[in-house]
Amino acid sequence: MSPSLAMSRVRFPVLVMLLFAGCRGDRIKTVPVSGEIYVDGKPAENASIFLIPRAGLPDGAPRPFGQTDSEGKFILSTYKEKDGAPPGEYVAIFQWPDTSGGLFNRGSMDGADRLRGAYYDKDKSNHPVTVGKQPTAIPRFELKSPK
Repeated sequence: MSPSLAMSRVRFPVLVMLLFAGCRGDRIKTVPVSGEIYVDGKPAENASIFLIPRAGLPDGAPRPFGQTDSEGKFILSTYKEKDGAPPGEYVAIFQWPDTSGGLFNRGSMDGADRLRGAYYDKDKSNHPVTVGKQPTAIPRFELKSPK
């Protein structure tokens, strides 16, 4: 047996073992987190929020996200739908895709960001979020359309 074939046989079980180790449930505990996004004083339907970890969470920590309903309300998801976010300090960034989609893609979320990237830079965000160990209701985000 060639040395490279022998090494590949050793690597495969190790890779499978590592893959399953990551799926064992070693996830960071989450708590329910909800909030609202308004743009120009009105609910922003289909807007997205992403929480970017600041300090206190390990490298590679998950990035919770949410999408608003017709009333501008969202519930964050991390590992599965609406499971919340791990406790910690975050900065929030936002996108609000145009969902008109034209003639063939009506309702598509692939449209241009109506906020034109104004709220999508984590280094410029002035929207800190603290998630505690108990369910968290984030105060309403009041965003403005870029001029």
